[in-house]
Amino acid sequence: MAQKGLLKIGATELDVNELIRNEKFFYANCIAINGEALLSFRLLNGKVVIENKINFSEDDLTDIYSSFSKIFANSVYSGGEASAHGSCGFFYKKTGNIMDWVVMSLESDPFIGVEHIDGEARFISSSGSVWVVNETDDKTIDIHVIQSKRI
Repeated sequence: MAQKGLLKIGATELDVNELIRNEKFFYANCIAINGEALLSFRLLNGKVVIENKINFSEDDLTDIYSSFSKIFANSVYSGGEASAHGSCGFFYKKTGNIMDWVVMSLESDPFIGVEHIDGEARFISSSGSVWVVNETDDKTIDIHVIQSKRI
């Protein structure tokens, strides 16, 4: 098993925590959970559906810029945009020095804020959509997208 926070990509291991600290992440619809795997996803009827484990090279990284950060229950929730394309957004949850999960969407538009309601993190994009994250345990998250009139 890889060390927590390390993604093995070919012969290279990348530290997810270090990537985020250096304002970099993968240019793809993807999720890294506990830094142990990089998983692709697609949206189906407003729900994020995990497809499979994917491999990328360091050439597939893009710059990311956080535009907000809030603390809820001793965890930092943050997000923003990616430089690769104007419709990209990302968000993450970090507890202590460990990245719990990171989500990059190529279609969401940049994320501009987060709310914590009834145990769910709700990440708001500049287009007004809300990505709702419900964690069932430390390795399982459920994400669905709802529309909102907020911009």
